[in-house]
Amino acid sequence: MDSLSDSLLRRKVDLLLDYCEKPLVVLDSNGNICEANKYFQRIVKEYSEELVHKSFFLYCDEKSGKEIKRILKHRSLVGPFLFKGGIKSDNETTIVANFSANFIFDAEQQKRELILLIEPELPIHFPMKDILKYFGEYFLPYVPLASQIIDAQKKVLYSINWDDLPDPVKKVDMNERFCCYLMKKKNNLRECICEKSLKEGKTFVEEISIETEKGPVWLVVIMVPFFDEQKKVKAILSTIDNTTEERKMEKNLEKYLMFTNKDSVGTQLAMTLARHLKNPLTVISGAVEILADSIHDPLLKMVVEKLQKNCEMCKSIVTQIFEFKKVPIEGMIKVEVNALIRSMVLPVYSAKCSKDVTFRFPGPAVYINCIPQQFAQSLISIISNAVKYAENEVIVDMSIDDDYIVISIMDDGPGVPEEIKEKIFEPFFTTENNPKSLGLGLTIARAVIESIGGIIEVKKGTLGGANFLIKVPMFQESSNDINLQIVFLQQKKPQLLIVEDEEDLQQLVIFSLQRLELDITSVYSTDEAIQELEEKNFDAIVLDIQLPGSITGYQLYEYMIKEKKYNHDKIILITADSMNLSTQKFLQKAKSTYLDKPFKFEVLKNLIETSLKS
Repeated sequence: MDSLSDSLLRRKVDLLLDYCEKPLVVLDSNGNICEANKYFQRIVKEYSEELVHKSFFLYCDEKSGKEIKRILKHRSLVGPFLFKGGIKSDNETTIVANFSANFIFDAEQQKRELILLIEPELPIHFPMKDILKYFGEYFLPYVPLASQIIDAQKKVLYSINWDDLPDPVKKVDMNERFCCYLMKKKNNLRECICEKSLKEGKTFVEEISIETEKGPVWLVVIMVPFFDEQKKVKAILSTIDNTTEERKMEKNLEKYLMFTNKDSVGTQLAMTLARHLKNPLTVISGAVEILADSIHDPLLKMVVEKLQKNCEMCKSIVTQIFEFKKVPIEGMIKVEVNALIRSMVLPVYSAKCSKDVTFRFPGPAVYINCIPQQFAQSLISIISNAVKYAENEVIVDMSIDDDYIVISIMDDGPGVPEEIKEKIFEPFFTTENNPKSLGLGLTIARAVIESIGGIIEVKKGTLGGANFLIKVPMFQESSNDINLQIVFLQQKKPQLLIVEDEEDLQQLVIFSLQRLELDITSVYSTDEAIQELEEKNFDAIVLDIQLPGSITGYQLYEYMIKEKKYNHDKIILITADSMNLSTQKFLQKAKSTYLDKPFKFEVLKNLIETSLKS
């Protein structure tokens, strides 16, 4: 046979092996296997490399073997040859099948190889021991739950992911049924659910709690039976899920209920709007304060005094809203994020949801400090917004980034246009014509996230639509005291840095300080502030806590103290958000003086003078 003919022949055989959806095997003139497709490999449970050069007669019954030998012996026969026989799946099972045999000829029309097409008359059934082996050795190790496979004689065949068990249960022998161990641990003498599942052929679920040195551990045990072809229970799959965190959260929610009356949507709305009023109110009162010093006309002076009086009334009203509605810091609790989302967010997006919402949880348990229902509601608002604009799919993905947990909410919708990215979190902004849509969902969500020291931003996602990125600090058991060092550089003019993102307020502060003979540098974001701090040293700094940029105002303060070594009395903090839980905690920890907006410019000026003299 020439090389071209041989190549074409091999190509035909390869195509047959690749595309034939029934068991197919190629034999040489002695009945040894040359090649076999995947369907034949599945029947005999051997791989291709194990089959090559083996006698085919090892895998067929006696009747089929005699017929194949007869065909191979008579060179004058052409075919095709059709006969009925049997193919061996294992030592116990022979599958009845119809055989079709055809010779492959070379260029000289000499017989070369015999192709056998095998058509089982019945579907291929794998023995139960192979099914259990597959589950125990290949499938369950990739399922993040501790599991056991127990046979009908109550013997443990496999114990998988043992390291994932909680410590009290991990001590049990791997050959012992952990469900029975838990029942004994609880001094429960009734029949274990594994025995009930084997006896009744039903799925059983039971929740068990055991006491440990660190408190109660809650476990959910699930039993699922395996049936053979005669519908008899041959084994059970036993899995255990640690639900301690969900239970802890339920207990913590009892504590949270004390503050529920202060955590309604109306309350959050009032606090959010009051916070947004603080900046313009500071600008107005500051402008009036400057006018009061420069106007001498009696009539205008009276007008300015009335403006001052009403500004003070507005300030008092805003302060009272915060004082009445603020939630004490002790209202926040340590929460495991996975447990919170599984119990309070995921159920909202059931199978009835119009879009496909997928949740991807991180492996290890991660904790944050928050009010659970408030944080869950903020996630629901953002996810619901994504569902509204998505074509088909929304993905909620969680990951760890240093000391932060990052929650990404992506959709495959049209995305957020660049021209409105900065507006979508503003109160009452909405792209809908529906008069019932107030445009407050994302505003309140951002307020909640920022209240626990987090940030939220929107970018273009990998699905093509919007990607809302939420970054929240993980719960820290303790923190080291800040090591403070003082750095002074004598300059002809004192250097002052003002970091404030409200343009009108920034300009008025600069105007009110013009008599102090200062060299003032003003910036609008944390990124600009870092650049200025890298290039020069400042004698005093006025820092707004709520700022745009790649880091938060809190982090910028820590950077000034730790990295740039500024003393706390060189930094004056200003904020419109002093009643926020996160801001309260930060201000308690920070040693710098702070002013709550709206403030008197004269007070700020005095604080700056004091800071420059220190």
